[in-house]
Amino acid sequence: MNTLKQLPELTALVEAGKNPFNQVLMNYVDQGGKTVGFMYQDTPEEIITAAGAAPIYLRGTTSEGTEMAEAFFRQLTCNYTKHTYNEILDGKWDFLDGAVLYNLCDHSRRIYDNWKTIPGNPAYHFMYVPKKRSELSKDFYREEINKLIKATEEHFGVEITKEKLAEAIKLHNETRRLQQEIYEMQKGEEVYLTGLELLMVMLAGVSLPRPEYNKMMKDLIAALKANGPRIKPKVRLLYEPNEVRF
Repeated sequence: MNTLKQLPELTALVEAGKNPFNQVLMNYVDQGGKTVGFMYQDTPEEIITAAGAAPIYLRGTTSEGTEMAEAFFRQLTCNYTKHTYNEILDGKWDFLDGAVLYNLCDHSRRIYDNWKTIPGNPAYHFMYVPKKRSELSKDFYREEINKLIKATEEHFGVEITKEKLAEAIKLHNETRRLQQEIYEMQKGEEVYLTGLELLMVMLAGVSLPRPEYNKMMKDLIAALKANGPRIKPKVRLLYEPNEVRF
């Protein structure tokens, strides 16, 4: 069977999934590319992309402690929140040009409150999203989308036109198509990726500029198909933990 080392296309995506400060992203930043951090995947990333920035998922992947964050949060605050904010305080996310936070939970939303107290912080917008589906919720969410567009335009000094949004939606839909293709390849008796590899490949999508990720995904799919499936799972298990820290 093929091994991970034989597939450099897979290795590159796995490394990006493991490390939000990966070399591909850092090269993009060094070349003047703009980035916006976000914390919840229901954030409409297409708006950020339409503004000419790369949406990057905030996560405390490389945090080794929460000592600094402890000064800002109570002991009952989840580790995911504290580790992420500890990295912010440690300066690891200083490369960001902006940040959009979300009413995901009372713990993570406090990252925005605390971050705003730091001079020169990149956090420019907090977005509210309804928890129920109704006509009123749709109207409310439409308003929130418009607020995010306006805040992003003001923050970056750009105009987000319908044409730019259409191009961004097309780019992100291509990402979804490629990810769906990978999932389809995992449905046979023999599969191409381990569960961990699959997770890292998906996480790479929110750890890289989207055009680079789409190209890397196309290269990966081609390489996987050329090499064939390499794993025969003993069991197929879907596991949903209460808390995940990447």
